[in-house]
Amino acid sequence: VAKDLFKRLNLNIPVYLGANEALKEPSKAWRQRLDESVKNFKLEYLWENIKSPEILENINPDAIFKMGELVSKNPKEISICAIGPLTNIAMTMKIF
Repeated sequence: VAKDLFKRLNLNIPVYLGANEALKEPSKAWRQRLDESVKNFKLEYLWENIKSPEILENINPDAIFKMGELVSKNPKEISICAIGPLTNIAMTMKIF
């Protein structure tokens, strides 16, 4: 979704694969809440022209390392907008 949005807005912002589940809580509750919100607010149309992502196997989530590198190389210059569970941010803070 993020890649499609940036492409439509002609923004050259890299998007990296993050963690596939939260650190402590099951992802089912988050998924259910997101899906219910889409239905309740009648936002299904936002996904009408978006292709389903290709499921890739045996890949490493590198968002954690990319965020850490970016923040380390640009101290006090980076803002992060988190729109869901904070797993990637928590893992980045732990590693870096």
